[in-house]
Amino acid sequence: MDAGVPISRTLVVRSRLDLIAPPGNCALRTMRHSPSVARYRRKLVVALVTVGAALFVGCSGEPADEQDSMTEDTAHWDALRDELIANQGEYLLREDLVDSLPTDVEFVRYLDPDEWAEVHAQCLRDQGFHVEVTLDGGLLFNLPEDQQKALHEAAYRCDVQYPVHPRFRQRLSIEQIALLYEYYVDTLKPCLEAEGYEIEQPPSLETFAATLYEDSSWHPYNSVPLIRREEQHRLQQKCPMIPPTEVLHDR
Repeated sequence: MDAGVPISRTLVVRSRLDLIAPPGNCALRTMRHSPSVARYRRKLVVALVTVGAALFVGCSGEPADEQDSMTEDTAHWDALRDELIANQGEYLLREDLVDSLPTDVEFVRYLDPDEWAEVHAQCLRDQGFHVEVTLDGGLLFNLPEDQQKALHEAAYRCDVQYPVHPRFRQRLSIEQIALLYEYYVDTLKPCLEAEGYEIEQPPSLETFAATLYEDSSWHPYNSVPLIRREEQHRLQQKCPMIPPTEVLHDR
């Protein structure tokens, strides 16, 4: 989609974190900054862990009762997927972010969070948009304001076709929250401080757990000011905003 003529341009960021958080506003975020500067401080609500293993239906060799259970689980996730997509569509229409919702698009497959950015970037490119995958697993667009609705519609198509599996949208257990807190306090905070940033002291684990899904939740990157994109990329590579998925899986 041609981004050439209009002068008014908008930097749009879609973060993987927004899509794997518990259900809520999944619309694209719009930030009115110069394309050379990205807002780095984000309100981070993180839900990264699966509940149980991947679901496969009708595998040969599984007892009949286990196959029935898998079928029921798959139906549960599919129903939750449909609910999330319906809520997203209602939000887009209510906020006048699209004129109408496409009806000629169908579900293809579920994604893991780690593959979301690349798959959705290609999906959007196939629809004519220039998309940059950011180091934190998000998507970055720079386009005229008159293409905003088209972008929202295209992103909705991709969400219908390739949604992140609903199991990644569940709230973390107490044990998983403790692992997340440990990463933030023992790994991420010292890393940012070694890069010269003064990071706010963490709350107690109890407070962190109680406020994790609120806008006031603590995250080391909340203390990082606006920085140029070159520094943003370097810093994200050196000090990842979130722990690897296996950190919350394998212990």
